[in-house]
Amino acid sequence: KIQGRINSSGTYRAEWKSPTKGFGKVRIALTKGSFELLQPVLSLSAIDFDQIIFDLSINEQLELQQGKLKGTDINTTFEGSVNVMDSFQESRIRLSGLLEPKREFLQTHPLEAKMVKQYAKRFRKNSLPFKMGGTLSNPTFRFSR
Repeated sequence: KIQGRINSSGTYRAEWKSPTKGFGKVRIALTKGSFELLQPVLSLSAIDFDQIIFDLSINEQLELQQGKLKGTDINTTFEGSVNVMDSFQESRIRLSGLLEPKREFLQTHPLEAKMVKQYAKRFRKNSLPFKMGGTLSNPTFRFSR
């Protein structure tokens, strides 16, 4: 479930008889919303955001570039791809990026703060590297380089 406002600008070209087999480049901006997670991350079952911005290249797969999420509890940068299948839910996702929990979130979530501190020590930075894979209907998330 995703809520918010979406704005986009860019171009997309396709043949009339195959509208989904085109190509293009679009800048997507989502504002003031939230999206539910199928699996909790840092005990969050949903991410509230002020803004999500990314560039989307459309060809045989969807390429997400220069992604940024400014959220209530976390900020992230990300990039990756979605290999679109006939069943959209079975489309394969591959994202990676850096996740940075906000200080206010860590102050009110001591168990998560302890875990973040351990990961920060392991990765030697405050922003935690992550990878997301699997399918849209069954995604996987892990903190990893």
